[in-house]
Amino acid sequence: DYPAPDWADALAIIMAVAMVFMAGMTGLMALRRKDLLPKGTAGLQVVVLLLAAVLFVLPMAGGGAVPSGVLFCVVGVVLALQSLANLVLWRRADEMLRRVMSETSAMAFWASQVSLFLYAAGERLGLIAAISPWGLIGVMMGVYMIASIIAGARRGLT
Repeated sequence: DYPAPDWADALAIIMAVAMVFMAGMTGLMALRRKDLLPKGTAGLQVVVLLLAAVLFVLPMAGGGAVPSGVLFCVVGVVLALQSLANLVLWRRADEMLRRVMSETSAMAFWASQVSLFLYAAGERLGLIAAISPWGLIGVMMGVYMIASIIAGARRGLT
């Protein structure tokens, strides 16, 4: 009862791999430059990224062997854990890391808003094919990752 894989699944896998890579880079950076991040935040950043990667892979897991409802409940639990880790990260962050997180969110929101509006208008006018919500979340996460890289680079967190 799972849909056939498509470009959105490929994008989700690319996002998951990118997040695992970013988690590894964050971990290495934290080991090499302990003074760069506030105490206790590097590990949380790694956890948040790894849980996000899991979230992109879980809906495609099981191949029909795991009932969709069960898998959806697991996604909900992992999403709750990832959200909690994000909240704890925000609380432990210093002002610079909070600024990076805020700038990332603002850039990603603006870029997603503009892109989604143009896509919706083009789709409504029959100029663009419909994209599934699964595909849209993959695109949105790609935008967020690019915004995160830009915000981090501007603050020296690369």
